Amino acid sequence: MIKLNDKVTYRKIEDSILIITPWDNAMHTLEDIGKLIFEALIDAKEKGDILQEILDNYDVELVEAKNDLEQFIDSLIEKEIFIEEE
Repeated sequence: MIKLNDKVTYRKIEDSILIITPWDNAMHTLEDIGKLIFEALIDAKEKGDILQEILDNYDVELVEAKNDLEQFIDSLIEKEIFIEEE
């Protein structure tokens, strides 16, 4: 399971999410599917539920959506926006 890093600050701004990571003074902007995934992770939704939401809202193939979801979550963990819990 993953959770939002306590040191991360984020704000919803219109149709985007702005994320600030203080350890590298970076700002990250998420829109569309990235925003959908971020909000779903904040709500502690399971990957399968997030995948189904992507398939329901976007014209994308299952395999592509699944791979992109995994890669996006991995990048959020790599950037320490989300951290893995046991």
